[in-house]
Amino acid sequence: MIKRLILIRHGETSSNKADPTRKLTERGIFQIQKSASRISELIRPNTVILSGNTNRTLQSTRILSKLLNITTITNRPSLQINKFSKFLNNSADPIKSYVEASQLNILPKGVETISQALNRFEKVASPLIKNNSCLIIVGHGGFLDIIIKFHPWFENRPHSSWLQYGQVKYTDIKSDRI
Repeated sequence: MIKRLILIRHGETSSNKADPTRKLTERGIFQIQKSASRISELIRPNTVILSGNTNRTLQSTRILSKLLNITTITNRPSLQINKFSKFLNNSADPIKSYVEASQLNILPKGVETISQALNRFEKVASPLIKNNSCLIIVGHGGFLDIIIKFHPWFENRPHSSWLQYGQVKYTDIKSDRI
């Protein structure tokens, strides 16, 4: 059996990165509404949505859930790279800087490695994908980029750096690979 995994970056928020409670802007709401329209043909019966635990991912998830009439999983893990913010202000391409530092084993103290992020993702996603025909995950750009770039489920999917707000990537997975 083939399962489908859909990843969506939350919609645009205010530019105040220091505010962990920031919400979607009007443009961010529109981006997620547009994403819902784009993925409506990708979803299948027995589809669920998993959201990260921040306001912006929860708000994005509520919009998708309502527009697509899909159940939301109540478990809300962190779907961002722990301490990734250390790369956001110091680089034109934060994900590239993070990947390079991780591969050279020179990450700042406390920053989650690529392997740690992938293991955490798999621990959360595998049981949900096994028990459903389609899983939608709403998370943060850096975390989702790492999944797309390094997780075997996405190994044949082209991807350029840094998912844009509301951007969607998906893959189909054979059950024996879960």
